[in-house]
Parts: sequence; structure tokens; C-alpha cells
Amino acid sequence: MTAEGSRSFSASLHNAAVRADFDLRRLVHGSLRRLGVDIVRYDAARFPELRRGRLLAEGGISVVLDVGANDGSFGRALRAAGYEGRIVSFEPQSAVFPALAAASGADPRWTSRRIALGSRASRETLHVAANTSSSSLLPMTARHESAAPESRYVGDEAVDVVRLDDIRDEVVEPADRVYLKIDVQGGELEVLRGAEETLRQVVLVDVELSFVPLYEGAPLYDEVLRQLESHGFGVLSLEPVLVDPEGGRLLQVDAILGRSEG
Repeated sequence: MTAEGSRSFSASLHNAAVRADFDLRRLVHGSLRRLGVDIVRYDAARFPELRRGRLLAEGGISVVLDVGANDGSFGRALRAAGYEGRIVSFEPQSAVFPALAAASGADPRWTSRRIALGSRASRETLHVAANTSSSSLLPMTARHESAAPESRYVGDEAVDVVRLDDIRDEVVEPADRVYLKIDVQGGELEVLRGAEETLRQVVLVDVELSFVPLYEGAPLYDEVLRQLESHGFGVLSLEPVLVDPEGGRLLQVDAILGRSEG
């Protein structure tokens, strides 16, 4: 066999091996996806929890304000991602607060408060969702309930609402670099309006953004972004949260925004 023929034969073998590898991976991935499972190459940038952990480390974050903490799953995810700084969680729901209190009580650098945050101090009615994570101070739209039936309201309870700025000195120290996470189901602007002073120390904001009305009177993504942009924040990361199961439309994303410091 000539040298040219040998190179051609080797190239053919290589191409056949590549095709066989591709066909095998396609077969494996296809079989797993039919079971609701996927396999991807490990890369921290692909996984929201790991990407968040890297941003916390790079931002020198010393305290996370976890607004809308539910049962403490966000705080636990932070610890799993390697964050060792302080966490202050806020959650008004009576059904989930005991779980949050138990999680924070076992961690010396994590505290929790049974209150909601907003633009003014008040006593409000919280509409409690069946899945607890969709509970809100606002009425839910039919679009939301249709897209996520498990989010339907099943009851109400009275909760205390305070401004973050009114308790800032209790949860934030002067030298702190703050990560503000807001998961409040339509109350995003209310939280931000009650945190004008606190925002001066915030380095990163983690907030849900809605593309369609999911709660009556709630702001859409562009309103929340404009408010944050006015304070010098820009989008660093976007992650799908809620997708309409019928049409496949993206309804809500989780956004992380960072402050430009130079």
C-alpha cells in the first residue's frame, strides 16, 4: 500500500470510528431522554448552582440575603456549592418556616426571620400555594395556574411585611459585600423599593423575571431590569424556571445581575 493509500485508509478508519461513536452516543442519549434523564459533559458553567458558587467567590460575597427562602433549599444549595459566609433568610409562611428554622439553626452562620419584605411596613394577606413555593401577596393569574396546576392557591394567612432598609443594620455590616436573592412571586419591585439604601452594598442580585403576567399587578421582566439597571446592575446569567407545557413558551427565568465596579 502506498503512503497516500495508507493515509486514506487511516482517515477512513478514523471517520468510521467517529461516526460509530456519534451513533452510540445518540442511541444512549435518546434512550435516557425518553426516561427523562440526560448526560452532559461536566462544566461548572453549565450548572446554575456551580455557576452561582463561582460568582459568590469571585464577588467576595460576605453575606447572602435570601428573600423568599421557603424551606431553606436555596441556603442548602449555597452550602453545597461551597459558600461559607453568612446567610440571612426571610420567609413568612407558617407551613415551611419550621423547616427553614431547623436548617438555619444547625448552621452557626445562617439565621432566619419569619417576615416578608416589601416597600412599606404592613400586615398583609399571603395567598398560600399547594406547592408553597408559588405563594404570593398577589392574586395568581389563570395562565400561571394552567402552566403549573400544583401552584394553585389552597389558603390564606396574615403575615408581617417590613422594608429591608428598616432592618439593614440588623442583618448587614458596614463592610459587607451583599448577594441579594429575591424569590417573591411578583413582589420583586416592592422588595427593591424598600431596599434603596441596602442596594448600595449589594454586589450581585439574583431575581426571578416573568415574561408574561403570572400574578395580577406583578411587574414583567423589563420593569424589574430597568429598576436594577438604574442602580448600576447588568445581567450576568439567565436560567429557565417555568415553561408552558402546552406551547413550550418560556414564562419565567432566574437572572443573576452584577454591579459594574469599574
